Amino acid sequence: VGVPPLRFLAARCQDGPELVAFIGARERSRLLCLDDFASFGAEVVASTDDGSAGYHGTAVAALESYLERERVDQILTCGPTPMMRATATLALARGIPCQVCLEARMACALGACLSCVVETTAPGWQKYQRVCTEGPVFDACNVVWGTLSPLCAV
Repeated sequence: VGVPPLRFLAARCQDGPELVAFIGARERSRLLCLDDFASFGAEVVASTDDGSAGYHGTAVAALESYLERERVDQILTCGPTPMMRATATLALARGIPCQVCLEARMACALGACLSCVVETTAPGWQKYQRVCTEGPVFDACNVVWGTLSPLCAV
């Protein structure tokens, strides 16, 4: 959960579109991959809940502040469920496409056990999709957020 899955995307996109990485943590010592994202050419916006580094507040609050003065074409998010839900809500309210990278506990990682299903509303898809096979990336507007436990890895 969190920044590492998006690090690989940033590495692949370093010669592509402009990237801005919002990386948040409770405190400075828990911030991950700041230098990695910068080395890929991304603008890095760090935030800490305690104000010990960067923006004083959550990554979502930093993103909201950024969106008040800048335009973005797409938002990709990965992290704790409440943070992804808040990011998705913010993006959808502003009409910005948003994709979420979900993580789930998986027993088989092949799609057979159905332990990683997430409820969705994607047209043309089954109501429940497997994070291990149809995901892990989903369009945020298709995720039924109320069915995801904030205490789980999803």
